[in-house]
Amino acid sequence: MIDPHMLPSLIAAISVKSPTGPAWEFLILFLVVIIGPPLLEHARLPGIIGLLLGGFVIGPNGLNLIGAGNMTVPALGQVGLFYLMFVAGVELDLALLRVHRRAVLIFAALTFAVPMLFGSVIGFSRGWGAPAALLLGALLASHTLLVYPTVREAGLATHRAVAAAVGATVLTDTASLVVLAAVSGSQLVGGS
Repeated sequence: MIDPHMLPSLIAAISVKSPTGPAWEFLILFLVVIIGPPLLEHARLPGIIGLLLGGFVIGPNGLNLIGAGNMTVPALGQVGLFYLMFVAGVELDLALLRVHRRAVLIFAALTFAVPMLFGSVIGFSRGWGAPAALLLGALLASHTLLVYPTVREAGLATHRAVAAAVGATVLTDTASLVVLAAVSGSQLVGGS
């Protein structure tokens, strides 16, 4: 029989290491993705809010199930952004873009030029070289279609403003990639 007074020291002697590693992180992320969106959709809220709340709960500022230095979340985040762009591209109605091409081009020009200029000016004012300042501008100029699935589910994908946003996102991200390629190409030592 165990002496009840010895129980705290016995419990302290048992060290249970919490699970870690990419498999654990993937399991936790998978559970959040499977449980979060349907739970909030049941409450008549967009599923993406379930992902945001789930990320907060499991992240370093919540339960810390997934620490700040992990590699799984950034890798899956990139895949998710690529998927969002892919879905938007698949559903991109070129006829609709042609109809709204003026709005698309004006919005794309503004959403690229203003942040690009702002970021470059900030970079130069901090004493950075041209490549770093241009990269900051390109970083600020690119954006994603994070709410596109929610907009699509609401039946607004053919609306003029949505068409302009989707078209502008494609154009600004392409322009940002061109800036990135030009800057990285200019920085290659002995490259072509």
